[in-house]
Amino acid sequence: MSVLGSNEVLIVKRPLVSILSNRGASASSVSYTLKAGTTGWKPNMAVRDAVSSKQYTTDGNGDLVVSVVNGEPLVLLDASLRP
Repeated sequence: MSVLGSNEVLIVKRPLVSILSNRGASASSVSYTLKAGTTGWKPNMAVRDAVSSKQYTTDGNGDLVVSVVNGEPLVLLDASLRP
């Protein structure tokens, strides 16, 4: 587990990568870059948030920029693992 900011933690238990926040629903959004060295993701890889079903794509280095909006959690995984 890693602390991302004063209100978020990053939990990596492959294949899941989760961001949990205690900001609350009225908080402004905040963005983080998740590095490939931490997540294990490959360049240009499709990633899906299991909570919102939002799709992302990692950059050429395998890094991914995500935003925590309204304090909602993100549970990210390789989109190819979708049943």
